[in-house]
Formats: sequence, C-alpha cells, structure tokens
Amino acid sequence: MAKIPFNVSARAAILIGRENISNSKGAIIELVKNCYDADSNFCIIYVDNKLAIQHEKISEQEKERMLLGGIHPAYFKRIYKKIGTKYVLNSDALPRYLSAFKKRAKSLSTLYIIDVGDGMPQDIILNHWMTIGTDNKLFDYQTKSNRVKSGAKGIGRFALDKLGAKCTMTTIPDVTKFVRSTSDSRSPSVPDELSGNIWNVDWRDFEGGRKTINDVTATLDSFANSDLIQSTRNELHEFDLNALWEQLGNVEYRNKEKLPGRDSFGNFSHGTVLKISNLNDDWNSELVAQVFRDLEILVPPKDIENFRIFLLSSSEPKEYGEILGPECEDFDYKLEAKATGNQEVTITIQREEYDVGRIPPDFFELESTKKNIPNFPDKKWVRTYSFSELLEGFLDKDDTLSKIGAFDFNFYFLKRSSTKKDTERFFYKSILENSRKNWLNQFAGIKIYRDNFRVRPYGEAREAAFDWLGLGLRQSSSPAGVARDARGYKVRPESIAGAIKISRLTNLEFEDKSSRDGLQETKTFRVFKNLIISIIGKFEEDRSAIAKELSAYSKKNPPQEDGVDEETENLAKQIIEREREKRNQSTSKPLLVSGAAPASSTRPESREEEPKPDELAILAKYAEGVTEEKDKLLEEQKLLRGMASSGIVAASFGHDLSKTKDSLETRFDDLANLFSPKVVPSDFDGVGEFDNPFEFMKEMKRDDRNISMWLGFSLGFARKDKRKRKQIFLDQFFKTMEINWRETLAERGIVLDIECPDDLKMRIFEIDFDSIFLNLLVNSIEAFKLSKIQNERKVLIKCIETTDQIRVEYRDTGPGLPSHLSDPNIIFKPMYTTKRDSVGQEVGTGLGMWIVKVISDEYQANVELLPMLPNSGFSVAFNFQQKYKSKG
Repeated sequence: MAKIPFNVSARAAILIGRENISNSKGAIIELVKNCYDADSNFCIIYVDNKLAIQHEKISEQEKERMLLGGIHPAYFKRIYKKIGTKYVLNSDALPRYLSAFKKRAKSLSTLYIIDVGDGMPQDIILNHWMTIGTDNKLFDYQTKSNRVKSGAKGIGRFALDKLGAKCTMTTIPDVTKFVRSTSDSRSPSVPDELSGNIWNVDWRDFEGGRKTINDVTATLDSFANSDLIQSTRNELHEFDLNALWEQLGNVEYRNKEKLPGRDSFGNFSHGTVLKISNLNDDWNSELVAQVFRDLEILVPPKDIENFRIFLLSSSEPKEYGEILGPECEDFDYKLEAKATGNQEVTITIQREEYDVGRIPPDFFELESTKKNIPNFPDKKWVRTYSFSELLEGFLDKDDTLSKIGAFDFNFYFLKRSSTKKDTERFFYKSILENSRKNWLNQFAGIKIYRDNFRVRPYGEAREAAFDWLGLGLRQSSSPAGVARDARGYKVRPESIAGAIKISRLTNLEFEDKSSRDGLQETKTFRVFKNLIISIIGKFEEDRSAIAKELSAYSKKNPPQEDGVDEETENLAKQIIEREREKRNQSTSKPLLVSGAAPASSTRPESREEEPKPDELAILAKYAEGVTEEKDKLLEEQKLLRGMASSGIVAASFGHDLSKTKDSLETRFDDLANLFSPKVVPSDFDGVGEFDNPFEFMKEMKRDDRNISMWLGFSLGFARKDKRKRKQIFLDQFFKTMEINWRETLAERGIVLDIECPDDLKMRIFEIDFDSIFLNLLVNSIEAFKLSKIQNERKVLIKCIETTDQIRVEYRDTGPGLPSHLSDPNIIFKPMYTTKRDSVGQEVGTGLGMWIVKVISDEYQANVELLPMLPNSGFSVAFNFQQKYKSKG
C-alpha cells in the first residue's frame, strides 16, 4: 500500500491571513504581540502617510520618493511645477489629472512595526518564521525574561498579508541571547548565522490558480551585523529611526534600564523592523485615528509591565503618541475579584455612588439599616467566596471548576444619568453625564485579556459579542428597579466596563478558536461565564440592598417639595429689600421739627412692616452672599466656555496649524536660497538697517520662530496620551519642559534649573502638570518682564521625596507678589488678576493661579505660598501624597 503526502495550495496562505483576520486593527495587534514575545521593551507603529496626501509644496527629496514609489514623472509634471528649490502644486492642472494623481498617491503610504527585541537569526527565520502553523511557542511558551508568550498558533505573521502586498523585514539578533560562549566566557563567539537579515515577500505571489505552497518563495539576504538605524536608512532618508524617536516628543519612559532613552535608542543594535508597502487600506487621518482608538481598547486597563505601545503618523506628527489602556476615574462602583488556583475568589467592592454626608445620622441607627447593610457607609468591603458558593446549586460532577484556574476581574459601574428625584431619594453624588456617556460609548463592555493582550471580540462595541455574558437578556427578563427586592435588580450591559485577565499558564482549558475570533465554547468556558455573572451579582446585591433601605427612609422622611426653594428665594429678596431700606433710613434721619413726631415712631400698618428679629438679618445677609456668589460663578462659567470654545477651534484646525508650523521653520532658508543666484548679504554691506532686506528677513525669522514655538506648545496640549493618567518621571518631565522653553527663556535672560532625583516618578495626568507648571512659568516670565529690579533672572524647580509625601517647590528671583496684599492667598481666587494694560484695565484672565489651585486640591497637594523677603522673588510648594508615587 503506497503512502502519499498531502499537498497545500498557495491559496491557503491567503485564507490564513487576508481572509482570516477581520480588519487592520486585528492584524496590527497580532504583530504587536510578536514584539512582546520578542522581549522588546516597546513597539512603535509608524504610519508614513505624508506623501499620500496632496501637499501645496514639496521638497526635491519628497519628489524623488514619489517617483520611486511609482508616481509617473509625466503625471508629476502635470501636477507640480518647480519654483526655486520647491515643487508647488499647479493650480491650472486639470481636475482629471488631480483625481488620477490622488488615487496613485494613496499607494505611497508605508506602515512600519518596530521593536528592539531579540531579533531573528537565520535558523529561526528558516525553521520557524517560514513554517506555517509552527508549534515552537506552544512548547517554548516563555521568553528569556519570563514573559508568557501571547502567540501560539504560528499564523500571526500572515497578518502582514492583511495589511499590504509587500513586506520587508530587517532583523538583527541579540547576540547576548543567541550566542554560545567559547571556553573564554568573556569573549563569546559570534557565528556568521547571527548576522543581520533582510527578508522580503510579495503576498501577491500566493494568488493565481494551480499553485502549491512550495511554488511561492521569499528572499533572504544577510548583512554584516551593525545596527537597525544604518540597515533601514536609504539615500532618500525615507525612514530614519533617530527622527522617529524625535517625533515621540515629550513621551517619558519608566526606567532607563527597562526602556532605552534616546542614546540607547540610537545604538539600535538588535531588533526587528517590518516595512509593509502597497497597503490594502487607505491610511488617511480618519483610519489612523480609528486604529489609535481601537488599540486603546486592545491593551489592558493598566500598563503592561515593561512594554509600551506607540502609534505615530508622519502626516500628523503631534496628534498621537502612547497607546494607553482605558482607566476609569469616575465610577459609582468598582469591583475587584482575584481568583486563586484553589477555587476561591476574594471580592473587594468600592462604593463611590453615595453622598454619605447628606444622609441623616438617624438613618444609620435604624434596625433595618444595621441588619440589611451592616457595613454601610463604609466605602469598601472585602469577602472571600469559594467557586461553589458563587455557583450555588451547581453540581460539579466532572470537576469542571478545578479546570478554570486563577484569574483577575476588574469591574466598573457608571450610571449614565440620574433624575433629580432619584438623586434626592438615594443621596447620590452629582455626576457629569456627558463625560460618563462618552467614556462608556468607547470603553463599555466586559473584555478578556490573556497574558496582557485582548482576546477579541469580547466586549467590543457594535459587535455581536459586546454582551457575550448575556447581561442584557438577563436584565430584560428581570427589569426590577434598583430599590426592589435585593435579588431582583440586574445591571444593564451599557453601564458597565471591565477586564478579565487570564493566562495560558493558569487557564489551560481556554483555547483559541482556529479563526482567532474568541475562545472555544467548551463546558469549562461556559461555567466560567456563569462564575463571572455570579461575581457581578455580588455588586448587584450590594447596590440593591442600599437602595432599598434609602428608598424606604426617604418615603418616611420626604424631602421638601418642589417650589420651596423658589418660595425661600422670594422671601429672601423681600428681607434683603427691607434691610436695605432700614440701613438707608438709619443713615439719613430727618431733623426733628418742634412738635413733630420722629418718622420712626410711625406705627407700621401691617405685620410685614414690623421690625424683624436679628435672625432675619443674618438670613438676608447670607442670601445676598449666595446671590453674589452665583453671579460670580456665572461670569466664571462664561469665561471657561469661551476658553473651551477656543480650545475646540484650535484642536479642529490642529492639522492645518501643524503644516503651517512646518513651513515656518523652513521658509526663511527657502527665501534666502531663491535670492542667492541674484543677491547675497554682502551686497548690502554699509547699507542702513532699515534698507537692508536681509536684516528684515532676520526679523521675520525671529517672528517665525516665536510663532512656531507657540504652535508647538498649543498643539502639544492636544496630544491624546497627555489626557490619560500614566507614570511620569519628574526629572524627565521638567527637563523636557526646560528644553522646550530654552530659547524663549534665553531671549529674556532667564535660566531654568531643575533639581530632581532621576528615579522619582508619579502616576498622574501629564496635562495636569503641564497646566500647573506652565502657568507658573508664564507668570514668572511676565513678572521678570515688568520688573525694574536688575538682578539674576532664575527659576528653580526642586523635587524632594520624604516618607509621606513628594514635595515640589517652584521659585523665581522676580519681584514677588505685590506688597499691598494683606492675604497673599487671594491670588488663588478665580478671576483675580494683577495684569493690567497701560490704562489700568485688567487684561489677565484671572484663571491661571486658580487652575493651579484647583489641580493641587484635586491631588490633595495642599499648595502653599512660601514666605520670602520683599522683592526677593516668588515661591510656592506642592505636597503630593505618596499614593501618587508610581510603584515598580
């Protein structure tokens, strides 16, 4: 009997890659996983789409890149004409030429996936990378740094086909991980097979009939082991890792040993660069923004240990940055569940929904309160349950519970809205409804993460698997309100978010489907789903029990009815008016005429005109103050609305402003180059300053530099990753600020010194620190500008860590606060400003120091003005609590 081998069609590769992976974000996450499995400290996704967009002006180098990318010279000449050293868009070009050019320009986009991981020697490329469905990760499931590898199917590389037709992989192995030492351990041998490698494939070769997998080949070339920067650079500087690192801008890094700084990045001695061209999708701004948003959901809610993901775009260099998982700061309930291998779950519930200070003290003394919610009003409670307790009544005949293994589950509940009646009845805290809705629209749903990476499509918005736990059907079948029977209330899936973390090492029964679209629906997984629902049930029981008691109390003690506030306000207005009349009469009493009675002796005609007790005067004074405060807040609200509108407009035009900034940086040199064939600066030797065009151009260059710098600061504030809480190295943050402001400060003779330990880091919103210290720095610059004192102009920022706090001091040597201020802390009041124009009119917003105070209070930093001698400068300190210090 003859034995015959199977054969595989080349079309199988297309089925595995292009048709098996649903979209670009799925393909990219597969490649990001490869970076993680390679022990890289970070992954950079770089979309080079600048040339795919029609520009008004391009350089000679960009023109050459267009031609090299496939734009026919004849088309180029019809669209662009050369003026000086630049090529300018021809406004007379026919619309059909412009349309055809735009279609061809889309093919100029290139996608790069970059890591500084292990790299691949030739034997790994030949035996693993080129083997479909390799099982090396299935058995060799941990990296050399003990990461659990996220891939196991051996088909992730076919994600490249989903993204584009061509791929070039440049990879240099890390000799410290692959080399075998000789007898002299200090001089390890580096065999030839550990040289750098360039691998090329055209996925279109897999297309066509009657091809087998053996008919399709890729190319593999080696080169002397140097570094990836030199290996990926070409004569047109199409791709430059140094420039790419510059584009990351102010992105901080956790630990210099864990994630290289710029110098280490420059010595790019090992790692992998994937260059994907002839892209299948049009990588315009809309798609890049969508991928950025999607990737935010694809990484866990908390940072992955020692691994960071960045997305950058050449057409919008300031728009993106680090991919940060969704963290929920504003929630009503938070539940944390930690399951161990011995079938136990420790559940911690944190309550933030209730304004406990408004609940009358007698509520807590009620017998029903003590009986039904004994641990209320505590904000947090902890209890441990067995799997069997949570799945009460489940008969575990085949020992399924033991197959689930250890896992973590973080869960958040955020009600989207609340009526005034419910807020009063349940003593809820006030909420920002729009903010919550926006967050939930993006991050709602229970998601699964395995070994730090998302298992799609669980919990994905607008997908059938959004409510994979069936919570919606569960709620519709039991639509009881929250104050009904404790076991009747069921939460809606649209108001919750959560993350379940599992691992290949502890959850062996959770296997991927072959389609990579979720986990196999085994019995173990179905029991696991019910276990998660039971854990959510503990939150529902707690919330319902509290609501039931508060509702019963409110029925017995109803709040004041609607209209009482209006009646009180009207009464207060009458009292205020009487008190004003009384004060006027006391200051302007008429002279007494003989025989005439004093005016005050006239008897009141009605009860309302009789003198009132002193309590009414106090009430009147209070009500008058409330009215003034209300008017003040309305004025402040109008100003904040105006500033918010300005910010929205700036963000809307951010892309155009970014292009304007780029042209400002080069147009002086462009103009000088255009002049050079006809006239040079030496031709104007001896000519007066006002008659010398080159002097005028220098002045233009200075103005351009100032405008460019301002645009840089403004656009930097709009960067998305600044609005996420993350770890910040204070030394790196302040030194970056010093670098960005160096030219501006130097022009004004100001020196900014930083004294901060290089290992001190905090977990904060970067935009908050920007708001604090940029406001302070701008105030110092203004103070130095107005000061008539001739002394050293210096700003010092000093960080000091103690056992219970992190202290940040800010000092300048300017004139300090005005001596006439009886209470210096008035500078923190909203709308207070000392900035006036030449006629004494207030020109400051009065919000800078107020914003500093508000942010300080939010972080419980207790901002304090430090005492200093008159004219000796301004000094302020912030005392942040240790809870904001980053761990690890």
